[in-house]
Amino acid sequence: MRKVQEKAFQENVRHWIETHKDEMLRDLTMLVNIPSVSDSASGIAPFGQGCRDAVDAFLELGKKYGFETRNYEYYVAEIRMGNAEHDIGLWTHLDVVPVGEGWLYEPFSAVQKGNYLIGRGAQDNKGPAIAMLYVMRCLRDLGIEMKHSIRLFAGTNEEKGMADMDYYTKRYACPEFSLVPDSGFPVCYGERGAFDFAVTTDKPVSDEFPAVYAGEVRTMIPETARADFTGCAGAEAFLRTCTEPPYSVEGKVLTAHGISRHAMSPDGAISPLGLLARVLLSCPSLSETDRSALEFLQDACSDFQGTALGLACADEESGPLICAATMLRLEPDRRLTFEASAKFPVSMRCAQLEPLVREACAARGCSVNILRAGNPNYYNRDHPAVQRLTEVYNRVMGTAEKPFIMSGGTYARKIPRAVAFGTGMPVEPLPLSVFPKGHGDFHQPDEALDLTRQLRSMEIYALGLAAIDDLTF
Repeated sequence: MRKVQEKAFQENVRHWIETHKDEMLRDLTMLVNIPSVSDSASGIAPFGQGCRDAVDAFLELGKKYGFETRNYEYYVAEIRMGNAEHDIGLWTHLDVVPVGEGWLYEPFSAVQKGNYLIGRGAQDNKGPAIAMLYVMRCLRDLGIEMKHSIRLFAGTNEEKGMADMDYYTKRYACPEFSLVPDSGFPVCYGERGAFDFAVTTDKPVSDEFPAVYAGEVRTMIPETARADFTGCAGAEAFLRTCTEPPYSVEGKVLTAHGISRHAMSPDGAISPLGLLARVLLSCPSLSETDRSALEFLQDACSDFQGTALGLACADEESGPLICAATMLRLEPDRRLTFEASAKFPVSMRCAQLEPLVREACAARGCSVNILRAGNPNYYNRDHPAVQRLTEVYNRVMGTAEKPFIMSGGTYARKIPRAVAFGTGMPVEPLPLSVFPKGHGDFHQPDEALDLTRQLRSMEIYALGLAAIDDLTF
C-alpha cells in the first residue's frame, strides 16, 4: 500500500499517461480498425481471420514494447510482465459484436470526434485491452518492482459464448487472482446467472404469415425487426397502413424501429420485436394460430423482467431478474422462434428457472430449447483485494462507491478467483450533435470510447495493481 499512498507515485503515473496518450491512441486506432467479429463457422479456426489478425497485432505490440508474449492457438493471446512465482491476471477480449445497422461513421475505420474515438470495439473491449498494456508499460517504466507477474490476456470469443475461456481453462493454468476490465468501477464481486433460451411455436403459422427476422446476437436488443410479405397475397393494402413511425415500409418489407440496448441493461430500450408483433396483430389476413403466436411474442416483450415467460423473481442483494427477447426468425417448417437472454439473481440457480419457463411457454402453445445455462459467480466482497481496489477508485474519483453485483457476463464467471474492475465510470453525456439517441455506447451503432475515461482508468489500474501487489491470494 505504501507506493499507492505516496502522492509522488500518483503524480508520476499521471505524467507518464499524459506523455504517452497520443501513442496509446495510435495503437488503439490500429486495433479497432481490424474487423474481429468472432465467427466459428468461417472455416478459419478457431474464430475467423479477423480474430487471428487481432491476436497477431496485439502480440506484436507486446513484443514491440519489450514484453514476453504467447499465442494460445488463437483462442487467447498473452502479454506478460515479470517472472515472479506469483501472478495477477488481466483479462480482456479482442472480438467485437457484429456491426449491426444505423452507423453514421465507418465501424472499422476509427475516427476521433472531440474527446471520443468511434469504432466497433473501441469501448468493448479493445480500449481496455490497450489500456492494460499501457498500464504494464507505465509500472515498468516507473521502476515499480512488482512481487507478482502481471499477465495480460486477450480472448477472441467473449461475445459469442466464451468458448475461448473454456479452451484455455481446460488446458492451461490460471493466475492466482484476476481482474477483468469489462464492467463498471469499482469492483464487481458477483455476476448474475445467465439463462438463454429459444421459444418456438408448436404449430406452424399460416402461408400468409410474413418472413420475420430480427437480431444478430442474443446479448443485444436490436434496433429493428422486419417482416417480409413477399409472396403473401393482398399484403399491399395492409402495408399502406404501416408507414408512420415507429414503422417504415420499403417494397414488401415492413420494418419496426426500436431502440437498441445491451440485454443485460435494457433501461431505455424499446423492443422492435414487440413493436412488430403489435402491428402484425392488425393484419386482417392472419389466422388464429398466427395471432396466438404474435400475442405471446408481444407479451414476452412487454417488460424486461420475464413476467410472461414465468421467470420474474428477485433477491435483496442482486435485485430482479432481467430478461429480453433479442432475436426473431421464421423456421423452414414455418414455426415462429424468438430467442431471449435472461440474467438472474445470485441466489437462484438455472435448475430452478428451467421448469418455470417451460411451463409458461407450454401454456401458450410453445416449446423451449435451453441455449445457455450458467449459474452466478460470487467472490468474497470482504477480501482485502476488493477493499483496496475500491479504495483506490474512490480516492482517484473523489467518490464513495461500494463493490457491486451486475447482470453482465464477463470472463470473471469463467476464471477462478476473478472479479471485474472497470473500466466504466461516470462521464459526460454523449453529445447529441455527434451521437443520435441510441448511438455511441457499447454494442450500439457508432460505439465510442470517452478518452477521458480511458486515461483515468489507466491511472486507477496502475495504482490498483500496486495496492494489491503485497497480498497473498
